[in-house]
Amino acid sequence: RGGGRAFFWGGRMDIALVSPRRIIRKGLCTLLGQKDSIRIVADVDNAIGSYDVFRKTRPAILLIDCTNPAHDLETVSRLRILLPETKLLLLTETPSEDFEFHAIKAGARGCVPKEADPQALERALEVVGKGEIWVSQHLATRLIERVAHGADTHNADPSGLTDREWQILAFVAQGQRNKEIADHLCVSENTVKTHLATIYRKLHVSTRLEAALHFFHDSKRNGRQPPAPVKRPGPKRRSMPRSPNS
Repeated sequence: RGGGRAFFWGGRMDIALVSPRRIIRKGLCTLLGQKDSIRIVADVDNAIGSYDVFRKTRPAILLIDCTNPAHDLETVSRLRILLPETKLLLLTETPSEDFEFHAIKAGARGCVPKEADPQALERALEVVGKGEIWVSQHLATRLIERVAHGADTHNADPSGLTDREWQILAFVAQGQRNKEIADHLCVSENTVKTHLATIYRKLHVSTRLEAALHFFHDSKRNGRQPPAPVKRPGPKRRSMPRSPNS
């Protein structure tokens, strides 16, 4: 392969598979390996940890089995820098438009639902291999509408978080507990919990760590500043009574 570029070999498309689940990887190897137009050059359980493998095999496409939305978006962002000539295609649970939007922004070339027919996956690989982007009809419509209405798709917040929800997410990323957040915002702890439930639903996460990862990921891309550390008051010193003779 000349020039160290990741494209095709003998008319076949070189693909590397990433999944922490061995049965998924081997199933994909069997499925895709039957196609004359595809050659599987690697199957690994970790994308970032297998950088040397990808640098050696130079796949045209990296097919990634997504299991953790926040972590997977961070992985995509890093891989776009480490492997600029390799196209990234995500195999996901039924992706929401928000996740799909975030994935495309992070550098993926598309998302394929895991319940899709094998023919749909093969078609997505073909489309991405040609340098195009594979998106759902709903997301394509959404992007067209944004352009038609003059919306700035680069700076848009596809998560749909309100200013207050983003503010609470910033405190979560800083490591604040619900009671501490409530004290800072002068609201009840139950109000904070309600906001957090909405944030989790919009970001498709289930833990504070995943939400924090989303915050820092989106901060880098949208130019938002991470929250300044909150200074917690130290323990009050008790004054000792002085001796009458001192």
